[in-house]
Amino acid sequence: AIEIRNAILFSELEEIGEGMKVYRGFVPNMQVQGQVTKVVIRPQDEAFWDRCINLCMEDYPVCGVGNPGIGKTTTSLYALQQLVRERRTPVVYTIRKTLGSKDVFYEFTPVVDPESTQLNDVAVKIYQIAASEKHLKIPALQNTNAVYFVDSGAYEYSCDDAGDCEAKFIMDASNDEKHWGGSNFTKFRGSASPLEMLDRPTRTHPGILVLGSPWTGRQVVLAKPYLHLLQQLTDNEVLRRYRIVGGSLRDVLFFDERNFTNKVQTALELDAITIRGLVEGRYKFTFQPNAPSSILVGVCPSDNALTVLKTTLKSDHIEECLAMKHLRTSWYAVLDEENSGNRGNIFKSYLRVKFSKEPMRFSTAEARESVRERPGKRNEKKNYRQIAITVGSCRSVLRVSNMVETVRTDQTQLNLYYSKDESEELIDMIYRVDGGFEAIQSTVRKSHDASPDKIRSLKTKLGLGENETLKIFYAVPSPRFAHFVTDPVNPLLDQPDLGNVSIFHLCISADDPGRA
Repeated sequence: AIEIRNAILFSELEEIGEGMKVYRGFVPNMQVQGQVTKVVIRPQDEAFWDRCINLCMEDYPVCGVGNPGIGKTTTSLYALQQLVRERRTPVVYTIRKTLGSKDVFYEFTPVVDPESTQLNDVAVKIYQIAASEKHLKIPALQNTNAVYFVDSGAYEYSCDDAGDCEAKFIMDASNDEKHWGGSNFTKFRGSASPLEMLDRPTRTHPGILVLGSPWTGRQVVLAKPYLHLLQQLTDNEVLRRYRIVGGSLRDVLFFDERNFTNKVQTALELDAITIRGLVEGRYKFTFQPNAPSSILVGVCPSDNALTVLKTTLKSDHIEECLAMKHLRTSWYAVLDEENSGNRGNIFKSYLRVKFSKEPMRFSTAEARESVRERPGKRNEKKNYRQIAITVGSCRSVLRVSNMVETVRTDQTQLNLYYSKDESEELIDMIYRVDGGFEAIQSTVRKSHDASPDKIRSLKTKLGLGENETLKIFYAVPSPRFAHFVTDPVNPLLDQPDLGNVSIFHLCISADDPGRA
């Protein structure tokens, strides 16, 4: 309690880049009593806690919801600072235990100079009592200007105690409605017992769920120098972990690849309707026990108010596993004209696995080359040559910050690189081959950008030599293949400086394309 009090008063944040901050020195580990740690605060963490606090101050009971491991408990120090130090608000803070019989409640009361309004100190009291008695034994909980701040911790039941207290209410929880009592949280305020409602406060405001955001790969790399479990790792190893486990910083820090991948395979035993919903990106996460496991599914906000839910698959590895296990079941789900939701990602994930697993041979019915000459017809530009071609080979799949820069400096042919920071508009993945490079652009659309200027830019960034070639493959689902075109339809026409670039279209079947 004293360590938290000292951190509330004295710990300061410093910038580490791209809006991210870290507390100077060590601060209390909010999850483990007696330990200290380094804590990184992302812009999303500040927005999350600021939104929770602002709604709370308007007398809305608030539950901050997010996937396990994104840092809700770890960054709660920031919320305590904002409440106690910045707003001079008394706070009763607790992390619920498994049984709730002897929880520890920390009461932090700002001591303010009445004349200067300067914060002189923070008084601390500790209560170790049954949670059911808190409203009787902690006077601050009957103070309408105070905040009752609950971390759901290991408690297996509802932590929605807003109806027991006069104090304002904030809690944080993982994405399981058992922590906040289901739909009642957002509809009904007050105790469930009619007798208790006679002598306990009843609120009229519904509760509000505020959604936290998973970490991005870039954020994990930026935080790496400040997190001792990652400091000795290369950026590529950090991103390798991230591509497997996704936006849970805890899972990146305490990485157990075999255990995690086994859990993924178990969690993917789903019914056909749920599978299709995940592939289409239209699955409505309900927070109920029968929802897909949080091993697979991440939640995040899709609006600036952080209250509109967006459901995503947690990691690239999970997308790949879903694609390989279930894409045939939901093949036509990827053919929506709009490359939105998870459709494009699932197809892209499928291709990453296929082209890095073994050489894939395409027949003349499954592949064509875009010929740079006119076909001979007046005003016609589209010109194709049917070919048989082999693409891909056994390679390691690596997610990197800049795939073009990385593949240029890698003289081996051992890796397939991709990135998700949109640093390269034209392609999704790339690898080195004898005499140059091969790049893949996946698309579920009927047409796709092939701007000569973008091709020229990619060639320049690769440092493509006179004796090197660049082959760009547009990989398209089989029902789209016959009518698929690039934009422009013949991007190499009248582009003499792109003479060492070739463009191909590949037909990807729901059944495996031919193997070499």
